[in-house]
Amino acid sequence: MSTIYRRKNGVWYINYVNHRGQRRQESLRTKRERTARKLRERYERERERHLCGESSAVSVRGAVEEFLALHAGRVAPGTLGFYRAKFSNFVSWLGSAASAPLASVDRQTVIRYRRERLATSSRSTVRGDVAALGLLFAWAVDEAGYLSYTPITQMLRRTDNNGTREPNHGKD
Repeated sequence: MSTIYRRKNGVWYINYVNHRGQRRQESLRTKRERTARKLRERYERERERHLCGESSAVSVRGAVEEFLALHAGRVAPGTLGFYRAKFSNFVSWLGSAASAPLASVDRQTVIRYRRERLATSSRSTVRGDVAALGLLFAWAVDEAGYLSYTPITQMLRRTDNNGTREPNHGKD
């Protein structure tokens, strides 16, 4: 069960319990009560789907579409466009594997994707690709409950004492 409320600044917030039983509070980023109620209904549907076990085998493509739909009311249009572009690159790179369960994407898959993207794109672009995937996987773990861990963990490692970091290609 979730509740919505409006703060003094007029922005609506939601309190809910995630799939792990943790209480969460989040801004709905809207000042309209009607929009806040619709977003609350979406949260409730997602929680019900998770509790019924319908979400366990969601495909990569399905998870991306759900993430984008859920975040349409949470983030700026430019940010949503950024996510859409980054996820589109990943889904097209996966090809037919995008219909496979999200849990089938492991760390090695993300490392291969990053290596292939580095061959044709700048480091900055690829860093954005991996960062967007990190958000998708974090959402799949923390909010949606589709995964028990994120394959993006430990993608960077410290190389020396001054804090310099370099990509971890899975050699260790």
